[in-house]
Amino acid sequence: MTNQTTPLTLVQNHQVQTSDLNPHHTLYAGKTFLWALEAAYTLAQSQTKDQMVAVGINEFKYLQAVKLGQKVEAHAQVIKFGKTSVTIEVTLLLPDNVKAATGLITFVNTDPN
Repeated sequence: MTNQTTPLTLVQNHQVQTSDLNPHHTLYAGKTFLWALEAAYTLAQSQTKDQMVAVGINEFKYLQAVKLGQKVEAHAQVIKFGKTSVTIEVTLLLPDNVKAATGLITFVNTDPN
């Protein structure tokens, strides 16, 4: 399933905009998770020619409030390969490497073979 020519890590950058905020004027939890899922999926998909779907979200934790204008880096890293699955650890970092959120997301290959 792996494609050895692709990296096992990925970093995506985001900046919090007004439309990303919740009523408390911090980054909406759903947007935080969306950024984590996008980074994890992009990395998982790069490891195979087949389509992948998320089947498990484990231990996703929100650790730090994120405010308007802050830059967020979504760091995704493969931590486990199975025969038809891949587990990705995602960490969302603020400036000065402050962790905003972290979690594990597992994807499976949808190819019936």
